[in-house]
Amino acid sequence: MANWNKCYISIITAQGILKRICLAVLKFVQTYYNLSLNKIRFLLSIDFEKEIENVFKLLNTDDIVKLLEKNT
Repeated sequence: MANWNKCYISIITAQGILKRICLAVLKFVQTYYNLSLNKIRFLLSIDFEKEIENVFKLLNTDDIVKLLEKNT
């Protein structure tokens, strides 16, 4: 039973981390979209392949490095 609880806690922790990463990415690209997070999520739900490609195009390494340096 103890192993099951550890596995369950690990899954919950991983889900929380993924949610935070996704939210950080959405907030980052929100400045380029000039839309609310709800509208960006709506666009992703309509045509995920197209919009996720646009999101990844906006995420270049220079911007990510600057963002990380700013937060540290």
